[in-house]
Amino acid sequence: MDLLALGRPITTEEREDKIKLRRALVIQLIIFGVTFLLLPPGFSQVRENRMRSDSGVIEEVAKDFSSITVNEKSFFLSSRTKIVDEKGNPLSRYDLKNGSYVSIEWVRNPGGLMEKRIVVKGRKGVQ
Repeated sequence: MDLLALGRPITTEEREDKIKLRRALVIQLIIFGVTFLLLPPGFSQVRENRMRSDSGVIEEVAKDFSSITVNEKSFFLSSRTKIVDEKGNPLSRYDLKNGSYVSIEWVRNPGGLMEKRIVVKGRKGVQ
């Protein structure tokens, strides 16, 4: 027979309430745990190496051709960045000009945005 702290026996109703409370707590703990396991944390760092794409007009090319700006985003050029025209012909970083329309495949690195591939599609307003 269960006894309360007061020394009297627990009634059937009190026992059922106690069981319901335990069940509710277990269910809440399970929901809380599953939520933390399934939802990605919002405070985590940006995932690296996730390929993304963008397109737009080159607004600025750095004097040393180390970066370009498209859609107000600065992209860093590396020695591994592939630059091609629409037909797939290779180009050099020196072929990148202000006003050229480009399609960019890039990844985010700790140092910024890094292009993997740039397709030059022509000059703004020129077909």
